[in-house]
Amino acid sequence: RQAVTLLCRGNHKACEVCCERWMKNQPATCPCCRQELAEPHYNRDTSFDSLIQLLPVRCPQHPCEWQGKLADLTRHQTQECSQGEATVCPDCHQPIPRSALDAHRAQCPSALQACPVPGCDAQVARCRLEDHLATTSDLPHMARLQHTTKAALDACRADLERTRAESAAALQRVQGEMDALREQSSFPTATRRPADGERTIPSRDALTRQIQALLARGKG
Repeated sequence: RQAVTLLCRGNHKACEVCCERWMKNQPATCPCCRQELAEPHYNRDTSFDSLIQLLPVRCPQHPCEWQGKLADLTRHQTQECSQGEATVCPDCHQPIPRSALDAHRAQCPSALQACPVPGCDAQVARCRLEDHLATTSDLPHMARLQHTTKAALDACRADLERTRAESAAALQRVQGEMDALREQSSFPTATRRPADGERTIPSRDALTRQIQALLARGKG
């Protein structure tokens, strides 16, 4: 159902899944003219999909005798067919029994797979993942380096922000302690009520007045 144009002299049209099956266990050749194909073997041809949808098909659920266009097969199987619980794989669009859908999708050659190469966000059909990985290995080294460097910079930035917050909190705490000590050292002793049993230390002004009084008494 997913049409491709083979890169041969005749530019033959074919099904992508069928092409992958054809080339899996033999050299890459066009299944129509047998010409050897270089990488890439074919290009996706979405303009041909509409013609494929007009192909005549039969319901694969025996003994259902429905016949119609390929475009109508999904609706028939999911809404009309009475010969079993059938559905259609959303990846390859093939009719599949509902009970086997999960197992089929786990191996479906058309199911999209995320490229495991760091820095590559491509979603590739399972049947083409191996070829994609072969080309991805030749990606510029800077693309991968950029991905790794960005992650390292983000981690460093987070550490700096955390250190800045901790330093600001520590500075504020020390500033508060210094302000408290400054207030205690400048507070006059005369205005402070000592606790029980606590010896009071006169302030400098009080000591100065006491010394002056003693000197005046001595002169007298």
